[in-house]
Amino acid sequence: AYAHEHFAAEERWMRELGYPSIEEHRAEHRRFLDVLEARWRGGPQYHVKSLPLASWLVRWLEEHVQRTDGAAARFAAAAATATGAAGASA
Repeated sequence: AYAHEHFAAEERWMRELGYPSIEEHRAEHRRFLDVLEARWRGGPQYHVKSLPLASWLVRWLEEHVQRTDGAAARFAAAAATATGAAGASA
């Protein structure tokens, strides 16, 4: 539930921003949710308190935040800088 809400809010922000790689980002979110659901259905050894699932979650989150979310953040910062520069010269 939380992941769905978080991803939806993040995707709305990217859409409003005009982020050009939004579809790739959304696909990564969908793959994450698909894998998480499959692991959850795989049995108790894959549930949240299990080491394999916890390890996978940590690795995925680190990678996603640094690489994918980082790219969106850099785009947003560049857009804000460009907007500020355009406003300053007006």
